[in-house]
Amino acid sequence: MSRGVELPWHVFGRRIRPFSFGLMLATFVVAIQFITVPSSPGDDLHHGIMATLGFFGGGLLFAGWATKKDSPHDWGLLLLSGFWMGRSVLWALEGDYERTGLYMGFIFAIMSIGAWFIERYDHRWQHIIAERHAGRRATDAR
Repeated sequence: MSRGVELPWHVFGRRIRPFSFGLMLATFVVAIQFITVPSSPGDDLHHGIMATLGFFGGGLLFAGWATKKDSPHDWGLLLLSGFWMGRSVLWALEGDYERTGLYMGFIFAIMSIGAWFIERYDHRWQHIIAERHAGRRATDAR
């Protein structure tokens, strides 16, 4: 995630992004559910669209991590916010307001879009923050 709050540990030479990893796994589980569970919200067309969106968005998160590039990762966060919001909308359209999945989908969408905003802010202001830290180090060295 954001360069300002990354963990210092690495896996296969890449920084750990626990939120993105958890989001990717949760999305894959729900995308599989759309394929295998007929009682998932929506009809077959919706199931196919949602599963494709979930696998593609999760794949972008993984691709961004594997290639050490932020752009695919950021697109994955954006797509997955749509995936989770779509899941909530499908439950709401069925009028099933007692489903925990409806509310959890909204929560996951908020978390995903929030992480996307943090990433975009960080990429935009990263050079300014680095200059500030360099200035502090120079001051501390005196």
